[in-house]
Amino acid sequence: METTAVITKAKGANAYSWDDRREFLCFSRRKRGRGNAPISSVARDLAVILDTALLQALVLTGQVSAALELLKGLNYCDVKMCEEFLQKTNQFVGLLELYKSNAMHHEALKLLHQLV
Repeated sequence: METTAVITKAKGANAYSWDDRREFLCFSRRKRGRGNAPISSVARDLAVILDTALLQALVLTGQVSAALELLKGLNYCDVKMCEEFLQKTNQFVGLLELYKSNAMHHEALKLLHQLV
């Protein structure tokens, strides 16, 4: 898969692959957060675009558990875009994971308060 080669060149990014047997996209899980591995701005921008698009695709195709796994691991999702998308699609657990992985604890508490 060409995308796999591009993403894995961005040090610390998730590695994605298609599982033919189960017919869905898989990715290797990394440490939470963005990590300390320096990557070029081009690689980071590409990782942001790919992770953001992947999150949206997973949610829109009903693969919410895979989207949550993406958010729980190292990811480069664009916080603003994904926050808006997850709010519009009522994916509140995913939104909490997005906040958690980006140390946005105040926003997570506000969301939990609104949901109660």
